[in-house]
Amino acid sequence: MLNPQPQPGANEPSPKFARGQWVRVKPWEQIQQTLDRNGSLQGLPFMPEMAKLCGMRFRIVRFANQVCANVGTVKIRKLADVVVLKVDRCDGQFHGGCEMGCDLLWKTQWLNADDQTIENQQTEEEPESSNEHEVNPDFLASLVQLSSVANDDVGKEAKTCFRCQATELGAASRQSSAFNLQQYRVERETNGTSISRIGAFLASTLLRKVMKQDGSCEGPCRRTPVSHLGLAVGDKVRIKSFEDIVKTLDAQGCNRGLWFDEAEMRPFCGQTSTVSRQITRIIDEGTGELLNLKVPSVVLNETQCSGLSRRFCGRGMLHFWREVWLERAE
Repeated sequence: MLNPQPQPGANEPSPKFARGQWVRVKPWEQIQQTLDRNGSLQGLPFMPEMAKLCGMRFRIVRFANQVCANVGTVKIRKLADVVVLKVDRCDGQFHGGCEMGCDLLWKTQWLNADDQTIENQQTEEEPESSNEHEVNPDFLASLVQLSSVANDDVGKEAKTCFRCQATELGAASRQSSAFNLQQYRVERETNGTSISRIGAFLASTLLRKVMKQDGSCEGPCRRTPVSHLGLAVGDKVRIKSFEDIVKTLDAQGCNRGLWFDEAEMRPFCGQTSTVSRQITRIIDEGTGELLNLKVPSVVLNETQCSGLSRRFCGRGMLHFWREVWLERAE
């Protein structure tokens, strides 16, 4: 059901959209014409979790101009013609029940401007999203088949590995230097990021480079501690102080392999929050393997990475919190 090569029109100039604009996801027949034999457009997969949204309309939340991508190591790379819509995060339905909760990424070639919502854009009234295009079962089956591959390496245990947008971001993006100023012009024009924020980021990046700092938060532990609070969705917790959290980290700034992102997560220290998700299994972006976490984590109030310290990365990844970093709130 997928094309060996994208059909004419797939490589035409991408549509011009604006942040906050209403758009409609194209019918599956039109999206199918843009996909190659891997179910991707310019390296970015159209995932089966997205198929049910064909024909529906949503507002553009932001442009994902830069993204953190695993290319052996995690690097910030340039992405073109990709937006995030105001829609539920990926539920991992066709990827082993992965609970990473990534924002879905949409190539602008998969979208049309929704002329029916022009009046709503002016009044801020949110139009009803309805799916008028039933997805072809064969098209969905093709996408599902492309979402997993068998690892048949000789001498290794046979495992199913998954393909998703997160695992393929390296192929969908390009290398770009932090000091390539063109990317910040695009960021300002598409997402409205202020010059002062861009300047502050460049200054801090230059300082870290001079001081040879990698942003890791070094802790004292050789074997990091764990805590079991028995948290459930809806529970109130208080995030411990930064100093107390550092005491639970190893020299790489991790607790049982989970990195504490000081730049993005430290601002939440000391705050009271609510458990919104439990995280027990995720896909390894480097290998595609589904990992069952030995030490489960939680998400608080859907807190996510702002990207302000990651060259304005547009992925909006959820923060994962170890229970040892939290305490129950009275």
